[in-house]
Amino acid sequence: MPRVSEVCEVLERRFPPVLAAQWDHVGLQVGNRMAEVTDVVAALDVDAEAVETAKRHGAQLLVTHHPLVFEPLASVLTDDPRGRLLAEVLAAGISVFACHTNLDAAPSGLAQRLGEKLGLSALQPVRDGSWPRLYKLAVFVPVSHAEQVRESLCSVGVGTIGKYTDTTFSSPGIGTFRPGPGARPFEGKLGELARVDEVRLESILPSYKLAEALAAVRGTHPYEEIAYDVYELAQPRHAVSAARVGRLPAPLDADALAALVSERLGVECVRLVDGGSRQLERIMVVPGSGGNFVELAVQTEADALVTGDLKYHEACRARDLGLTVIDAGHHGTERGAVELLAETIQEASAARGWGLQVVAAVNQSPFRTWPTVG
Repeated sequence: MPRVSEVCEVLERRFPPVLAAQWDHVGLQVGNRMAEVTDVVAALDVDAEAVETAKRHGAQLLVTHHPLVFEPLASVLTDDPRGRLLAEVLAAGISVFACHTNLDAAPSGLAQRLGEKLGLSALQPVRDGSWPRLYKLAVFVPVSHAEQVRESLCSVGVGTIGKYTDTTFSSPGIGTFRPGPGARPFEGKLGELARVDEVRLESILPSYKLAEALAAVRGTHPYEEIAYDVYELAQPRHAVSAARVGRLPAPLDADALAALVSERLGVECVRLVDGGSRQLERIMVVPGSGGNFVELAVQTEADALVTGDLKYHEACRARDLGLTVIDAGHHGTERGAVELLAETIQEASAARGWGLQVVAAVNQSPFRTWPTVG
C-alpha cells in the first residue's frame, strides 16, 4: 500500500505547487505523511458532507480543491465549524491534501478542463498580473558539485515546465578567477589565475521561489562567491494563469452561449451579461471567482468570459466594454476539480498496482434558485 506522501507526490507532479498563486496555501494540511492509504475521497470542499463520506468509506486521505486551512490558525475551537472539522479528521486519522490555484493553472488542470467541457479549441493560457512571472536561473558550478546543486534546486520546486518536473540543462565550460588577499578559494591559490572545469546549470522557476532557490544553491555550492544569472522569461507558452482562451466550433449569440454553458456544466441557472455582440466565438474561461478578469478578457480580444462570482460593478464594466459574461457560479465552474483529482489518483493507482479505492464526493452548492427552476 502507498503512503500518504506517495499519493500526494502524484498530485504534486501533475499540479505542481509552484504554479499556485503566491497567496495560496496548498499541499498536505492535516495528517500523517507516513500513514498507509487504501481508500481516498476526492471533494471540492472539506465540509461535513465530505468528511462524513471519508469516514463512511474508511478513507485515510481526503483530497480537495479548496484548502481547509487557508489562514494561520490562532486556535482550534470545536464549537466553530472549521475547528470542528479539523478535530474530526484528526480523530478519524484522515489526512487532508489541497490542490487549489495550482490545479486551476496547471497545463492539464481545471481551467483547461473547463474550456474542453465547453468544446473550445486551441486553448491557450493568458497571464494575469496576480500570477507570478517566471525566471530562468543559471548557476556556474564546479563539475564535482553540479549534481548536488541540481538536486538542491529541484527539491525546492525549480524546473517545472508543463507536465514535467526536475527539468534542467547543463553545459560545460572553463571558469577563471584569481583569489585575492583574504579569499578562501575552494580551488586555486591566492594571487594565481585558476582555470576550473565548471558547468553552467540552468532552469526556470516562479519569481517568488527565487530567494528559496538561491538559498538552496548557497547550501550546496562549494564557492564562497557564487556566480549566477537571473533572466525574466517572456515566452507566451510559459504564462502561468487560471485563464484560458479558446474558440467555439461556430459562433453563437449570448443566449445560445448561456444555454451551452448551462448544459455542459450541468448548471440549472446561469447569469448573463449581454455585451451586445451577436457573434461570440473567442471565449475566455476562468474557474471559480473570475470577475477580476473582465479587463484582461477585453485586452485579449475575447468575445465572452465564462466564470463565476461576478460582482455587480464588474458586470456593469463588462457590459460597458461590450464583453458578454456568463456567470455559472463558483461551484458550477469548479466542481470539475473533483473528477480531475479522482482521475489522477486512479490512473496512478492502476499504473503502480496500488489497488486504491477512490470515491468522488458530491459537495452541494450552498445556493439554490428560487423560485425553483422547472
